[in-house]
Amino acid sequence: MKIRIFISFVGLFVFGMATSQSITVDALDKKSRKKYAKVLKCLKKGDIEKGIAGLQTIVDNNPDFTEGAEKLSGLYISAGQDEKAIPLMRHLAQGDGPMSPALAMTLARALERNKEFDEGISAVEKALANPEMKPAFRDSLELRLEELKFRKVGYANPVKFIPEKLSPAVNTEAMEYHPAFIADGSQIYFVKVRGEGRYRNEDIYTAKVLDGQAVGKAMPIAEVNTDGQEGTFCLSQDGRIMIFTSCERRDAIGGCDLYITVKKGNHWTEPQNMGPSINSRWWDSTPSLAADNRTLYFSSRRPGGEGGSDIWMTKLNKHNRWEPPVNLGPTVNTKNNDEGPYIHPDSKSLYFISDGHLGFGSYDIFISRKDDDNKWKTPVNLGYPINTPAREGGLFVNLRGDKAYYSSQLQFDEGQQGGDIYSFDLPLQLRPDLVTYINVEVRDAQTKGLIIARTEFLDLLNEKETVVLDTDVSGKLLTTVKLGEYAMNVSKAGYLFHSENIEVNSVMSMEKPFSYKVYLEPIPPKEEPSIPEAKAPKIILKNIFFETGSAELLSKSEGEINTLTKLLRDNSDMRIKILGHTDNVGNDRDNQRLSEQRAKAVQDALIAKGITKDRLRYEGKGETNPVADNTTEEGRRSNRRTEFFIIR
Repeated sequence: MKIRIFISFVGLFVFGMATSQSITVDALDKKSRKKYAKVLKCLKKGDIEKGIAGLQTIVDNNPDFTEGAEKLSGLYISAGQDEKAIPLMRHLAQGDGPMSPALAMTLARALERNKEFDEGISAVEKALANPEMKPAFRDSLELRLEELKFRKVGYANPVKFIPEKLSPAVNTEAMEYHPAFIADGSQIYFVKVRGEGRYRNEDIYTAKVLDGQAVGKAMPIAEVNTDGQEGTFCLSQDGRIMIFTSCERRDAIGGCDLYITVKKGNHWTEPQNMGPSINSRWWDSTPSLAADNRTLYFSSRRPGGEGGSDIWMTKLNKHNRWEPPVNLGPTVNTKNNDEGPYIHPDSKSLYFISDGHLGFGSYDIFISRKDDDNKWKTPVNLGYPINTPAREGGLFVNLRGDKAYYSSQLQFDEGQQGGDIYSFDLPLQLRPDLVTYINVEVRDAQTKGLIIARTEFLDLLNEKETVVLDTDVSGKLLTTVKLGEYAMNVSKAGYLFHSENIEVNSVMSMEKPFSYKVYLEPIPPKEEPSIPEAKAPKIILKNIFFETGSAELLSKSEGEINTLTKLLRDNSDMRIKILGHTDNVGNDRDNQRLSEQRAKAVQDALIAKGITKDRLRYEGKGETNPVADNTTEEGRRSNRRTEFFIIR
């Protein structure tokens, strides 16, 4: 098989190259013609070494024998001997006539391997100077010229790149690829490959992480893995949802489909095919779940795209059904192959691999970002030597955006089947926006038992963006938030809600993520006697905001007003009293008046939402009931609050 491919390649040279100064076979002397016939027989039999030796002698004696020089240069290139092929092609390219496209492309490729970009660029430009060239050849040459210019600049300006191999808990003699972590970095997941061909087996493994390194022994995920191939996958930020690629399962729609499984306790549920709304009769793979758990990116070779494999996106609608996938379009996707999407938790930085955008060789890693109009910007190559002439694997980037992980064949130990997983510091210009994580634990305020509750994160700077998640069976939740200000509301039927105001700023330390232990107060039965105000549980409305020194509600209070309105609508017999408080800045009378006005403003907002006035009371407490020290700004901020409690 290798011999046939080799001779076919040499044949391409014969049809592609011609120069203005050349001699044909018939113009050779009798001895050379006879020797050339023997050379052709040697090549046909597969005796390449003998054929090269004979052909070299003929060409040495007949430098303008074009057909022989073409064959010989092709043989040298196929044998990886560019240093012998390049002089031959340079001779073929001499003369004032136009250079053939095949000669220009092949010469440029050999020169590029030797980092001689300027000469390669000149060769392609000379070929492009031919006004009679066919459009298809011209398009290929123009693309080649772009590549050479791009690579010349890329190699001359390498990005800082010091890869570090992950610990033996992950990397073994087998091939490992596709790393991913849960949000707090405490667990790594990856794919391990064993065997080849029909005996190839891909399984998903996981290991614990301590101080940034995997520790202990990586374990396969028994509920997910089969004797076949479970390849690329993605995780929700808390590691409770996994979507993965599996091929040739009995319930498959196409050759490779996407499956979903959910972690309950310490075990994963039976994987389910994600169905025809996502999977097609074609290859569907490399999923990436966004931080909202409702947006999924993946690769597919289905019709309707831009080329080979494309990146598609689908959303989970309000009925919890996946909408028909949408192609990301020609800015991201090319006529070739675009795969391996990874959407960072900042929700706007998309990393992927492609052999269609300008790169350094096979598949390179790129980043595209969403602009303010929610459109994808032109992808940027991560640069050399992150990208090389070899194929690069998909990328995973941590929450901080400073550390990237990927699989590579940078180093092979003896006996290794394939690549290992590496980490490296991501250059500043390639980093996503800052993201941190939030831990929430919810308990019953009376029994202290863990409960499943609904947690809503409302972006106060962009109120259209709301993420709703439930705590797991252990009452816990782990999710991510990017830069901004958020209202977090935790609620459950039969309980009063709990709210927090979360500010994520650019100077915050990722070493101190947000962590909340929330105690939800049960709603007392209506037949229960009234609790005195002094002992009644008070719910602080931490996302009620006023203009400074005023009782005018700011627009970002709307979410909290809506949450309180819903509580009152869901509990039609509930009556509440709203309390306003201030710090001790200013005189007592002004603070008393301001606290009353602010409490009334909240009551008025609820009435405007349809809550009847007879269910509401309000009172201003002024500065009389501080909950913190008024000598600090943080304490004064805590004292300036609005709260409510249930009345009978």
